[in-house]
Amino acid sequence: MDDYRDQWMKNQVFLSLDLDDDSLFEDLLERDEYIHTITLQKYLDYDDPESSNSIIFYTESYEKEEKIEVEVEIAPKTSSNFDDEEDGSQTKSPQPQDGEEVEERPPPTPPGKKIQIIKKTIVTMHMAHGDLTEKLTENSGIFFLRTTKKPIPIPTSQAHADEMVPGCLSFSFLNSRPLPILEQVMLNLFSPLLATYSLQKPKDSPKSAKKEKGKTDDAPQVRSVVRDEFLINMSKF
Repeated sequence: MDDYRDQWMKNQVFLSLDLDDDSLFEDLLERDEYIHTITLQKYLDYDDPESSNSIIFYTESYEKEEKIEVEVEIAPKTSSNFDDEEDGSQTKSPQPQDGEEVEERPPPTPPGKKIQIIKKTIVTMHMAHGDLTEKLTENSGIFFLRTTKKPIPIPTSQAHADEMVPGCLSFSFLNSRPLPILEQVMLNLFSPLLATYSLQKPKDSPKSAKKEKGKTDDAPQVRSVVRDEFLINMSKF
């Protein structure tokens, strides 16, 4: 993995979803003729401003039956078995008559081994960007939200990525119950935060000092209206 931005995102995904198999992320990027690699690259480079600012990684698991050979202990032959073989009295399979269909039987299991069916849990990683799938409501994942409208610079090292990329991407855990979680976040985080938000006047700058007298800045008033409207909508929710 040459791009340290990809490595940084992979580290956050694995940490949030408690994964340790590197092949899961590598298989995702190589799957379907590298379509996910191309999508992720465009997302980080901001090649398509019309695309979604969010990208989600999640896993699916299912059980698969697999046949394996296991070694077993062979019971020693008894004296009666040897007597039967010496006397020629060993039971023989009946020979088929003319015109009679012969039933095909599977080949015998080699001595000392037998076939055992086991169930294995198969885990696959998926990525959703733009079009979200219903599978997200059934599985846990992690979402990234781009907070800049510029391409995310390519780090020169992993330490550089750890320092720089979090300033361009916000991320959080996403479980299979998004509405209750959204309700709790809005009620316990954003609602109190916005209710105590104070509109501070920006510091004077050389450009603002040159403004004509009597000209006012309407931005604080607009932000206040947007804040109040948002709080009202949250209370309805």
